[in-house]
Amino acid sequence: DWSEALRAAALAGRPPPVVAPELPGGLAQSARAPVVPAQWSADLVYDGSFAGLRLENGAGAFHYDAEGKRYRASYYTTCSYFRPNVSKLQDQLTVALPSGNSSSNLTWGEGEDETCMPWFGSGTKYNDIFEFLRFATRGESVMMHGEPCRMWSLKIPSMMGLSLSACIAEDGYPRLLNQTYQSLQFSGFTRMRFSNIRPGSPGDAAFEMSQACSTSYPMPPCTDSSISTLDVYRIFGPEEPRELDNRNGGDVLGDLAFVCTQGSGEAYHSKLITHWR
Repeated sequence: DWSEALRAAALAGRPPPVVAPELPGGLAQSARAPVVPAQWSADLVYDGSFAGLRLENGAGAFHYDAEGKRYRASYYTTCSYFRPNVSKLQDQLTVALPSGNSSSNLTWGEGEDETCMPWFGSGTKYNDIFEFLRFATRGESVMMHGEPCRMWSLKIPSMMGLSLSACIAEDGYPRLLNQTYQSLQFSGFTRMRFSNIRPGSPGDAAFEMSQACSTSYPMPPCTDSSISTLDVYRIFGPEEPRELDNRNGGDVLGDLAFVCTQGSGEAYHSKLITHWR
């Protein structure tokens, strides 16, 4: 499910995603719930934090197509994911497959520097990013970009403390979307601010897959068949057996990055960094 996909992304140290989880049954529908228009684009300012990785004031664009079951957030942001304080393009494209499942890919960088990071795997149902509004509670009116909008929020403690909220203007379009979640191992949030709303279909070109994900993932295996000795590091707890089979590990840079982004999680307070060869 979405929480397992979220956990896998955190373990891999991927950038903070925009999530659209399948909501649990039994939620009461709101009698006055807003309905977001089916097709539009907007300028986007993105902030997010995921497993200790922080992105701030990412400027770009958002495209939404409820009829085609797809959405995209693309923006430039400064982050130390690969190198300190480097501005990179982050792009998340989510579409519904013919099976009804979701295909969601993160692309980090652009051109020859693109890296594809698949987000949701097969078996994860596609869910609309604004579906939660049907069950949201009406809140106060606030100002966004100099115009009023109404807050709508939904909290689901059983789903990793998931909290979703949006600010909907009088024209029906959102001006703000917030998502937060919390677990023993990691926490995160995303905040997207929308402006310069452009009603109508974004067009198919707005949802074309990046080259890195369409043609360069997965990369072919190395042709060298020789055997090498690797130094591998792992955050290790006393309850684990002393073996590395079928377990996550990393090189010295990868595991140190993992410690920097997730070492504050409660689940890691009593564990050690171990060296394997």
